[in-house]
Amino acid sequence: MYGSRPADDRPDSRRRHLPAGLVLALSVMLASSFQGCRERPDAAGQRAVKLKVVYFPYMSFAPLLIAQEEGYFAEQNIEIEFISLTKSAHGLPSLVQGKLDVLAGTLTAGLLNSIAQGAYVRIVAGKGHVTRGPRPYTAMLVGKQLAEQGALSEPARLRGKRLLGSQDNTAGYFADLALRKLRLGPEDVELSYAPAAARFGAAEQGVMDLAVMAEPWVTRTVEGGYGTTLVSDFEVMPDGQIACVLFGPSLLVENPEAGRRFMVAYLKGVRQYSLGKTERNLALLAKCTRLDPELLSKAHWVPCHEDGSINVQSVVDFQGWAAEKGLVDRIITPQEFWDPSFAEYACEVLDEATEETE
Repeated sequence: MYGSRPADDRPDSRRRHLPAGLVLALSVMLASSFQGCRERPDAAGQRAVKLKVVYFPYMSFAPLLIAQEEGYFAEQNIEIEFISLTKSAHGLPSLVQGKLDVLAGTLTAGLLNSIAQGAYVRIVAGKGHVTRGPRPYTAMLVGKQLAEQGALSEPARLRGKRLLGSQDNTAGYFADLALRKLRLGPEDVELSYAPAAARFGAAEQGVMDLAVMAEPWVTRTVEGGYGTTLVSDFEVMPDGQIACVLFGPSLLVENPEAGRRFMVAYLKGVRQYSLGKTERNLALLAKCTRLDPELLSKAHWVPCHEDGSINVQSVVDFQGWAAEKGLVDRIITPQEFWDPSFAEYACEVLDEATEETE
């Protein structure tokens, strides 16, 4: 979930994620330039839709992967074109322009700031929230050497150490909360950016001080004896919203019917995913993520609400943190960032289908 950030794209506390002028210009273009969602008649005369969806082979994308592999999108007469990016946030400008239809990923300050600046983008469903498990989905880990030196019982030993993490998304938010729990602050550590695999590599090589990691890297680090969990996500942000599904104007304005059909398939995937580590789900995740099934069976799977809902207050709290960091221009209301209508429609369809089969 925590993709890499190019070396020359590291935000400071004053950077704005989308210039206001750019957002306004894009808004003017939207009425005549929707390019993502495309319909065509199929053989039965129905309207088949091709949607462009950002995709990463990560565990947190399991509901989308399941919906695709099990044919749930095909059932809705939707063809999915998965688009790969270095980082999900890099797809936000294309979503605003209508060149992408669906963007799923970590909640970021850039998303909220773009909405504040006038972009017509909305959160339409959840894609993972914090819950207590055998081990956390996201954690702050301390390297083996520091742990052996007593950092677990004496957090003051962590002052001046390097923290591998992020700044402008829920991972950065979690890092600040975790440091606060340890009676430390961001100024007490040296924040350094690295992709998830590089964080694990540092732990494996014995050169990691601190790192924020998500599954399966948490399990790989702990099971390998390379690091120890210092703070778990459920300790500082219980039921916190980690990630979400976003629609842009191509589905919010031009073709909301396609958006509703997409949501039916997506939530059907969520419901299968929520069955847990079944043989079928493990096989699908192993195929799509190329992770070892044994590792997948040990890792904590981030849960998604089967009704597509999100923890709105958690997003509000995250926004408050982003405002304190100077990452957003203004505070926006839940009505500005959250549109539950697509998920509500999908639940009605799926619940009716369930009743008919009982």
